Amino acid sequence: MPLGAERLVEKVADMKRYIKISIWAGCVLFLELAVYAALGLSHQPDHAASGSVLLTSKARQTHAEKAGSYEAVQKLFNARCILCHSCNNAPCQLKLTSFDGLQRGASRIEVIHPTRLQSIPPTRLGIDANSASEWHKKGFYPVADYKTNLIVPMINQKRAATPADTVAESRSCPASMKDVEDFSSSHPEKLMPYGLPLTKPEREVLVNWVDGGQRPPVKMTAKHLPPQLALQKGKWEEFLNQQDLEHRLVARYLYEHLFLASLHFSADSRQFYRIIRSRTPCSQVLDEIATRRPSDDPKENFQYCLKPSQETVVEKTLLPYLLDQAKLDKIKNLFFRSEEPWRASHWPDYQSVETTNPFVLYQDIPVRARYRFLLEDAQYHIATFIKGPVCYGRGAVSSIDEHFFVFFMNPESELMVADPGFAKASEDLLVLPCLDGSDAPLFEGPSLDEIWETVIHREGFTDKYIAARNAYVALKDKHRTAAFKEGYRLSDLWNGDGSNPNAVLTVFRHFDHSYVLKGLRGGEASSYFVLDYGLFERLVYNLVVGYDVFGNLSHQLHTRLYMEMLRREAEDNFLLFLPPLERVRLRGQWYQQELAKLEQKPFLDPDDMQFPTHIAYQSSSPADKEFVAKINGEYLSVAARGACSGAPHLEYPPLEPMAEKPARLAPFVNLFPDSSLILIASGGELKRVVTVIRDRAHSALGRFVMESSARVPEQDRLAIVDGLARLVSSTEEPPTPRP
Repeated sequence: MPLGAERLVEKVADMKRYIKISIWAGCVLFLELAVYAALGLSHQPDHAASGSVLLTSKARQTHAEKAGSYEAVQKLFNARCILCHSCNNAPCQLKLTSFDGLQRGASRIEVIHPTRLQSIPPTRLGIDANSASEWHKKGFYPVADYKTNLIVPMINQKRAATPADTVAESRSCPASMKDVEDFSSSHPEKLMPYGLPLTKPEREVLVNWVDGGQRPPVKMTAKHLPPQLALQKGKWEEFLNQQDLEHRLVARYLYEHLFLASLHFSADSRQFYRIIRSRTPCSQVLDEIATRRPSDDPKENFQYCLKPSQETVVEKTLLPYLLDQAKLDKIKNLFFRSEEPWRASHWPDYQSVETTNPFVLYQDIPVRARYRFLLEDAQYHIATFIKGPVCYGRGAVSSIDEHFFVFFMNPESELMVADPGFAKASEDLLVLPCLDGSDAPLFEGPSLDEIWETVIHREGFTDKYIAARNAYVALKDKHRTAAFKEGYRLSDLWNGDGSNPNAVLTVFRHFDHSYVLKGLRGGEASSYFVLDYGLFERLVYNLVVGYDVFGNLSHQLHTRLYMEMLRREAEDNFLLFLPPLERVRLRGQWYQQELAKLEQKPFLDPDDMQFPTHIAYQSSSPADKEFVAKINGEYLSVAARGACSGAPHLEYPPLEPMAEKPARLAPFVNLFPDSSLILIASGGELKRVVTVIRDRAHSALGRFVMESSARVPEQDRLAIVDGLARLVSSTEEPPTPRP
């Protein structure tokens, strides 16, 4: 259950003092802030920075949180600040999730900069420097130390004015008292917290800490894991550090896929760990080797160790991955099955070109094992590029639809698994943009004309990546036609082995952030993915392992364009399960505008009009809707569908007028925010929590430029999802309130 959610029912009485929900004539009036306050959860009210939700509940003040203590300050930061100041691209890079972040201070260097011609050094808190002085040498300036305090002067002491700008537009990074004074006099409405001034008692928490000498937090004795969990941690570190070539190669593969994970050893644990490469043994004080990418050369001997996280946990960056005994047994069985023995031919050099291509780098590890590893925790792996340490990034998520379903090819039907010849022939065609590093070449002496030429014609990108991808698509078409002469069946999709709810996933996107849920959620989706191993692995390596948010414009551009190809390939995989004429209809629906068609022109379409389908379609409704109904009805078991794949509006009639109606027929749709909560009570008891999500319609998917021109607001709809969809961690289902 997500952190804080267990207090839902206990807070029902408090909620009554905060909120009333009126359902009248199909209109739901909801005060979202009040519900979050009643739940004891912080909430980000602003659209442009609503990617982070704090996953800690209010607690009584402890002895350490007394007036003047840093513990009281951190509690205030948790409640009022870290919803913006918690990610790598926090405003002014000021992360307030820990004392180390406050000590590091702020920087005027933007992590995400759309026109950066050269990469910048990484500035990941807790990784790229070990002290405030080291950070200040990297260009950060103090905001709260024994000489300086810029925090209190930046506090808004007046009533909230109506914000004129979004949070992103309101940014300013004053580096001195004079800067603060100039800023506060010219833009008093933009003082912090933006749009929501602190109360007098809240401001006194900061003032008391400053007046008391800005004392650091009390050094707490490190929390020791219970013996059973400590033993489990030791087993994982032992497994990851075995020295035979096969185990070393598997450990390297696991590290590259889990370096972003919030690792924990029991389902109810709130202590999370990161997997790191440490110069020192895991039994000693850890000394992390910081590299730009997890696939980069560590350049010295190391051990894989599990390092505890010391920061406040926020939902946006939380990527839970359970390391219990069952998972360890599963990993061993996947990669070291007696039925499929294998040997590593060599240890790949970190400096070689093959390190940027996982299909070459890990060719000795059976494809079946690699694909199964991704499938077992598909939600986590997709969440690594749907969520991640960058809390918002419109340029990245504009490559996906607002609401789509994700299916997966059955491992037994996956071409790379079934046909080793195809897997081998594909390796060199699956080249990825990280091949060019973080300073990918773009042009010399840049001008606006040259930048435009690069964006439209993909100079320097076409020959290397588009041509290889198109050759791969043609090769896959040939092998697929030979292997599936009668077309695909439902059984060619993974059914979760009858019990794994990762079998189907739902992704929601909201302007500059997104999240992924298990099951088919929110009614009808706008589009669909079917991922095979080649697609799944390239998504991870293009957007996670090989991606560098600190890279230059060319690296960002190439990564985004490559994602355009992957999205199109995933959509085409889905279309092959439909009748040929329906493929034409859906493609036309997804790419209606001429500019969108022009953007897609360089990408080779599969030769799919001759590829049959072995699925019988009977309904007069669109084939994609019938296909989804077949999957969710006759094909997937209840366990694989997940606990929350139902339609709440069908089970609770007052919600029915809201659901899945376009805004042209239900104008109230366009009045809704990205997401809202509705609490359903009966007899004074909370019975159900549902999330209302606004799906924004587009006439073209993945618009690379001028996305707003593709908006069709009259087609916007409301999707209704069981549970706290915004607060769901990446490996858990929404909570069901206790009676």
